Amino acid sequence: MPNTLRDVCSSADRAGHDDRELFRGGAKSSLETARLLFAIVEIQKGVHDMIRLGSLALLLLIVPVIASAQSDGVERGQKVYAAQKCNICHSVAGVGNKRGALDEVGSKLSADEIRQWIVDAPAMAVKTKAERKPPMKAYATLPREDLDGLVAYMQSLKK
Repeated sequence: MPNTLRDVCSSADRAGHDDRELFRGGAKSSLETARLLFAIVEIQKGVHDMIRLGSLALLLLIVPVIASAQSDGVERGQKVYAAQKCNICHSVAGVGNKRGALDEVGSKLSADEIRQWIVDAPAMAVKTKAERKPPMKAYATLPREDLDGLVAYMQSLKK
């Protein structure tokens, strides 16, 4: 007694049935119907496999581009951090003013919170009741690309 559709089709093969008969004139028996269904299922599996492979290939092409863009943002942020002389008040990896260590800022604040601290530090100081002296000034006029880079750099600072 066959257990699966594949077993039914294998039995039909041994009996000498020709697959082309199924598609030419339609199925003539339950065995032929089973073979036709099996063929359809196999075609669907092949299509699904092709879709999965295509999606994987696309993902493999996109991931390096995204990683490169993120890396470029972090690199730009490091340059902005140096150009704006942020290390006068802050430190990263022990370099700069240790009273304003930023080493874990990416673990503690969201990207939006970091952005708010950069563009409107006085408002964030009030909101968070920060009392550091001297207070951080607002960098609201930073070009968007520089701001995005600085946020990406701060987000990368995690332990």
